[in-house]
Amino acid sequence: MISLSHRDHRDRVFRPMNAIPTPPASAAALATESAEERRADRERRLDEAASILAKTLLDMWRREHRVIEEPIFWRRSRSVELTPTPPPDKPEPVRRPAKVARQLALAHHLQAAIERGLVADQAALARKLGLTRARVTQLFDLLMLAADLQEQVLALEAVDGAEPMAERTLREVAHAGTWAEQRAAWSALAAHEPTPKRPGQLPSRPELPRPSPAF
Repeated sequence: MISLSHRDHRDRVFRPMNAIPTPPASAAALATESAEERRADRERRLDEAASILAKTLLDMWRREHRVIEEPIFWRRSRSVELTPTPPPDKPEPVRRPAKVARQLALAHHLQAAIERGLVADQAALARKLGLTRARVTQLFDLLMLAADLQEQVLALEAVDGAEPMAERTLREVAHAGTWAEQRAAWSALAAHEPTPKRPGQLPSRPELPRPSPAF
């Protein structure tokens, strides 16, 4: 029988942990470690995607809520618009002959057609143009204006679509009576100085002097 010394017994009992042989890993342990690695990898990729999304959302918020440091300009329109560039210069007003000036010029053209024998009379002219005889009469009534008043009418302009006078108002001047009474009615219009509120809206007509009755 072999007897062990006290030191040999101590060495056998208190053997270091690194000296203990490690048993081989089982298949279940390997599967567990593999699952944990896959879970850790999945969490890492989720963290990276979340970081990218958070950075993208932060950039979008900064673009939408950026602090405007450059000068801004108020652009007049139906909606408020702030732009870093100054608004364009106001365009020049669009001017064209007034409607009453064109109607008076048309009346002169039609009267010249009758005088040259191109048409027989106003009735034939109305049939040829497809107008009523009353409308042709209204145009020819403008020729009753005094010569100086006709010159002023032909010089009238519509600015940005705003007509300075309605044809009906001009016919009332022509029906005022004598040329002196016409000039008085025209002076009343000039003193009134109507201003349309918007393009296409005709001004209100002032009261014109009534023609004196003829005895």
